[in-house]
Amino acid sequence: MMHCRRADNYSLPAALLHALALLTVTLAAHAPYGRLLKSGVMKLEEYETMVPLLLDGKKQHPISWLRSMSPPALLQILIEAEGQQLILSLKKNEGLFSSNYSETHYREDGHTVTHNSMVNCYYHGKVEGHTNSDVSLSTCSGLRTYMDTLINPC
Repeated sequence: MMHCRRADNYSLPAALLHALALLTVTLAAHAPYGRLLKSGVMKLEEYETMVPLLLDGKKQHPISWLRSMSPPALLQILIEAEGQQLILSLKKNEGLFSSNYSETHYREDGHTVTHNSMVNCYYHGKVEGHTNSDVSLSTCSGLRTYMDTLINPC
């Protein structure tokens, strides 16, 4: 008989949480704060390095292919965690921003910089084969994700 349990505050095993943190850092290292994230993750006792792949039908592409295209409506991403291959099936969060959305940033000298166009690079979905799983993912700057699932280590 198999017994699996969820941690009190997390639904992912600790090693998978560490691996996802490293995945985020590895892919976001070019971000201004990537250096800070990387230094924190390198202090972890256990972690895995993952190389996510973009699935296109039966073809697999490096995740970097996303940089060369506008964010697609649907995504499938393959990752391996704790020896298991996981397919993230994702749909773009349509309607996340209103048509007149704008962002205003203030520079150190007090001048404002406003951007009126918004690229929607936010997704939600499931881990295939894992009932009640949830995935939130951003491709805006690298690849950042939150997964909630129970992975059977047996």
